[in-house]
Amino acid sequence: EVSKILKRGTDEFLGFLRRSPGGKNQVFPENSRLPLPFKVSGDESNARHGDKVLAKFHRWDGPAPLPSCRILRALGPAGDPMTDHLGILAAYGLSSTFPEKVLREAALTPDHVRPSDRKGRRDFRKTFTLTIDPLDARDFDDALSLRSLPDGALEIAVHIADVSAYVPPGSALDKEARRRGNSTYLVGEVVPMLPENLSNGVCSLVEGEERLVKSVVFRFGKGAKLLKTEFAEGVILSDKRLTYEQAGLFLDEKRDLPAIRSAKPPESRYSGNPGKALADLPDPALRQIRTTLRSLWKIASALRKRRLKDGSLNLDSPEVKILVDAKGRPERILQIQSDESHHLIEEFMLLANESVAKELRKRKLHAIHRAHPEPDPEKLDELRHFVSLFGISCGDLNHRRETNKLLDAIRRHPLAQVLRIKFLRSLKQACYRASPDGHYGLAKKDYLHFTSPIRRYADLVVHRILARLLHKERRPAPQLDKLEAT
Repeated sequence: EVSKILKRGTDEFLGFLRRSPGGKNQVFPENSRLPLPFKVSGDESNARHGDKVLAKFHRWDGPAPLPSCRILRALGPAGDPMTDHLGILAAYGLSSTFPEKVLREAALTPDHVRPSDRKGRRDFRKTFTLTIDPLDARDFDDALSLRSLPDGALEIAVHIADVSAYVPPGSALDKEARRRGNSTYLVGEVVPMLPENLSNGVCSLVEGEERLVKSVVFRFGKGAKLLKTEFAEGVILSDKRLTYEQAGLFLDEKRDLPAIRSAKPPESRYSGNPGKALADLPDPALRQIRTTLRSLWKIASALRKRRLKDGSLNLDSPEVKILVDAKGRPERILQIQSDESHHLIEEFMLLANESVAKELRKRKLHAIHRAHPEPDPEKLDELRHFVSLFGISCGDLNHRRETNKLLDAIRRHPLAQVLRIKFLRSLKQACYRASPDGHYGLAKKDYLHFTSPIRRYADLVVHRILARLLHKERRPAPQLDKLEAT
């Protein structure tokens, strides 16, 4: 066990405090194959028998029979959900708190959009705008707006929270976000990439408040034909925050307004900001939401059909979501089906990501691209033989049409989840690259991540590149002069 710890390149490890037959405290490493304990020396953590602890390998002097460790921190009683939660954070080096310097910088960030912040930005505040997110979302980083144009075309804009306006390159906020790389999602909690007053505050597109955004503006003609794409920095005012379940109600042709109004609202304790209840909205507001969503879905469904026809893999599958109480104990387990509301958001986010990637490549600008390499033919052949054991026959999986036929067969199979995991393991992992090397799963030549700068550092970098393209120079961040003075 000592050898395993040292090979990991760290001398910190998780373990359980036990009392030896001789009455001395010892730590038994978590998931240890051998019953090799560590003798405790200098324990000042107040750990109790049976506690889960974070320990540090100290020494192992021969002829001492046991290595020695020092308990750094007692996480709590073994088996307690919060103890397990703290153990996960410790095991992966995650921290739900931020350094003091980062918090000081975050405190200088304005908590609202000021008149000076709107200068030079496109004003979308009077355009009807919606956000659609999961039931338990704490931050909202994307929104959609819809406007009918005089010539009959539709202007649909994808608005993404402009995190780059508040996180200057080289600042303590930036360095900490880069170190974390992403927000980390655990059951019942998120370990954010940015402090809460940014991720859940001024950078979250909450209902009824102005927010700065970077926007990809599409113009669609008849037959959902894409006529034009523009990029802009803007300011929006979200008219309504919806969950996927609520959006699904509006898209359901069988539900009238009374049925939508009477639907059970999402529980606010799971969500960061549920907004106004549908039951409190007047009929004209509900009709506008319904009309907007159905117009958006008409375009999104056409985009989806084209994407799948072009060879994009249909990897839809049910998602299991666990909701917990304040003490971390499972309270509800939901199986979320990917339906029209999910597909609507997915299609516009994919289109925005692809459009930004194309524009940056056309301008010959370096960026962080999302690449998904082609699978190895040998792996695909092995997969074909494997699924045949379960009564599924398929042709040459090097052809995308056959691959999507296989995915359809897997979805209908009683062991769909097992077969889907096997399918995913037959593919290569997607990765970030400096070059636009294409995305196999999406069947796209150009693709990057642009739509989640609150929780992905790669997206934040892309936003900065786009900002320099739009302005030819970097926009000064709010309060930067005060920030440098401190």
